[in-house]
Amino acid sequence: MPSGQQYYPLGNKTLFMLIFKKSGLLFLLFLVLIASIVFLNYIPYDYLHIAINAVFIFIGVFFLMVVLVFFAGWLEYIHYGIFIEEKNLKIKKGFISEEMTGIPYRRIKDVKIERGIISQLFSVSDIIITILGSDDDDIEKEFTIFLPALPKNIALDIQDTILKKAQVEQIDVLSGHDNILNKLL
Repeated sequence: MPSGQQYYPLGNKTLFMLIFKKSGLLFLLFLVLIASIVFLNYIPYDYLHIAINAVFIFIGVFFLMVVLVFFAGWLEYIHYGIFIEEKNLKIKKGFISEEMTGIPYRRIKDVKIERGIISQLFSVSDIIITILGSDDDDIEKEFTIFLPALPKNIALDIQDTILKKAQVEQIDVLSGHDNILNKLL
């Protein structure tokens, strides 16, 4: 496990939001279930047993989907972590398997916190990290990394720490260029 400041596990709010963001289809299925129960009164009596069986099958599928959504959110949660080390920011993500991404602070251009209406209700924030990358043609490209559903206090702490470390790293890089220039002159 990486050393340094660790944000893993990220807490119940993060787990809830990861599950909540995956459950959009469940709300739609729930509305269809309610509508099918209400409209059972309009089914002719000869076909009522078929409609009731269809509703029970739909209820079974609905509860299976609920279990799958909770399991998928939980799997994403247990494979999600942020590690602030001395020279790099490391992000552990994954759904079924883990992927560890290391980002040198000197490549970080900006760190923004984004909070939508639902995020504000649950006091969580998303972090958007803009990274400068290099291409084969010496043209710098920008990439973004999205860290979803962090508790507000953790997101602010991560943003502050990364910006401080990225600024220190930029100063070190710049001071290194000055030394090279002084030696050449």
